Amino acid sequence: MSNLSVSEWKSFLKARIAQEQGEDEDALKTFDKLLRSNPTDPHLHASRSFALERLGRNDEAASSRIASVYSALGANLVGEADNPREWTKGLQGLAKGIEGFEKSGNLSATFVAW
Repeated sequence: MSNLSVSEWKSFLKARIAQEQGEDEDALKTFDKLLRSNPTDPHLHASRSFALERLGRNDEAASSRIASVYSALGANLVGEADNPREWTKGLQGLAKGIEGFEKSGNLSATFVAW
């Protein structure tokens, strides 16, 4: 779950609009700024990853995508849902995605947890 403030959501949505209009560099600056105060937000990591991928910065995009998936795992596996079997399953899926990226260099086809 995202903990962005209303002001941060406004900035995020403006950046997403810019991103959809092909202004990935500008959007990336906003995502990076928002991540400084919200380092585990999966929406920010996912959007950042998409911008990096479109800019041809695939290694950085993969790293951001990994952070996004890991953040989502951590957000979902808390309280009663926090159990070793589910963590292992999620982490194995993430590791498999990393291996797929390393082999193919293709981010979109590898990390389908977008």
